[in-house]
Amino acid sequence: MAREVPGTPKIGFAMVDVRDVAAAHIAAMTVPEAAGKRFCCAIEHSWIGDIAEILDKHFGPKGYKIPTRKLPNFVVRMVALFDPTVRTVIGDLGKRLRVNNKQIRDILKWEPRTLEEMVISMGQTMIDQGVVTK
Repeated sequence: MAREVPGTPKIGFAMVDVRDVAAAHIAAMTVPEAAGKRFCCAIEHSWIGDIAEILDKHFGPKGYKIPTRKLPNFVVRMVALFDPTVRTVIGDLGKRLRVNNKQIRDILKWEPRTLEEMVISMGQTMIDQGVVTK
């Protein structure tokens, strides 16, 4: 949102809204069947490009210039030769994370927010806190 990069690399994450993490912690402490179990508290894998598209759709009309251009892997690798921060993501280019949150949904009846709801809320918080400006 701050336009620090010209586009989005093919990198992704299994996301989760912090509010959903809090709800999962409370449920894990109050649901007896949760005792002794571990839970994957994340929604499906999402590409940074998907997140940029959501931000652009919601905040673009409000004057925020969200970079949505897809950066080819070879460009990211070239930049990584000179930028140590970019170098840290080279191993993750194009990798899709597989997430199984069936247990947390079944046992804790956990229903996380959608990616779109999570991203819009995060974007609005960044604006409200002055982290990004138009």
